[in-house]
Amino acid sequence: MRKSVFALLTGISLAAVAPAQAATFTNGDYSLNFNGISESYSLYPDPVPGLAATLDLTVSGAGTDSWTLVYKLSNLSDPSIWEKTRITALGFDVLSGGFTGGSVDGDDVFNKTFTPGGFPSLDGLGGDRNVCINGNPGGGACQGGGNAGPTTGNFITGTITLNFSSDLASLELDDGIIRWQSLDSEELGFSGDSGIGLVSEIPEPATWMTMIAGFGLIGMSLRRRRTAAQVLA
Repeated sequence: MRKSVFALLTGISLAAVAPAQAATFTNGDYSLNFNGISESYSLYPDPVPGLAATLDLTVSGAGTDSWTLVYKLSNLSDPSIWEKTRITALGFDVLSGGFTGGSVDGDDVFNKTFTPGGFPSLDGLGGDRNVCINGNPGGGACQGGGNAGPTTGNFITGTITLNFSSDLASLELDDGIIRWQSLDSEELGFSGDSGIGLVSEIPEPATWMTMIAGFGLIGMSLRRRRTAAQVLA
């Protein structure tokens, strides 16, 4: 069963910069969502409306020194807002000790690996990552990705291998990021612009507990009303 990852690869709060929260992986399936941030947006650094992506991961390698991340990167941007979008790079930090390097399949759309690689900083929201991949034949270290990557409504697949100096029972990653390019939106005034995408914010555990408690109180109230109605009937 695919897991909706809580705070996976993200340390960013768009209202304020928050401490990084890493994600720990074992063998299994995971999923996370990305937004879009661009200096061309009038409300920067707020997320740009309609830019969205999903990264589905199948992770394996627990108990070994070589981990495999089979991924599907989908561009789910809203075509009613965006005439054109493209995702041209993917990156993250590796917090597990003993990281010695990474690679991708040469037949993948994203067939270049940089360890480390740099994304546009955007006032510190982006910047360098331990690993980044793209399909730019000229390199670029994920500052730009050429014409390779999924456009609106499309996806790409691939495999990332991460190597370590010793066996790991689990894998710890952080600060997931994607690169947006070729952004055209007449509605928002974008023409050939670019940006980055960070993992979308998810409510903190305390918020979830408050919501659950609230739902429970609502349920109790409804049950009491039904009981009262039955007595009066």
